[in-house]
Amino acid sequence: AVIRLGGDEFVLVFANLKDRRRLSILSERIIEELQKPIFFDNQVCHISASIGITTITADRLNNSAENFLREADHALYQSKANGKSCYSFYEPVEAVLSELKHM
Repeated sequence: AVIRLGGDEFVLVFANLKDRRRLSILSERIIEELQKPIFFDNQVCHISASIGITTITADRLNNSAENFLREADHALYQSKANGKSCYSFYEPVEAVLSELKHM
């Protein structure tokens, strides 16, 4: 499923896709496809994407959707800090360090 959160933020939900290697390949493919030029009204448009990834495992099913979105958002900010057109996985340690920096 593809869900638009607003502005230029989207959520992609994939069932039964938890393997980091497969998620990495998929993220690279999405970034690659979005980097292709778009021709519109005699103009060329270029877009880029930064991706934040979190996974929902059986032991975390009781977490709220808001919590998972927050995790993906932390990973997204890590991607943006690394430059354009990249992806990052949510890492709890990175999220805590980021929150401590903003205190």
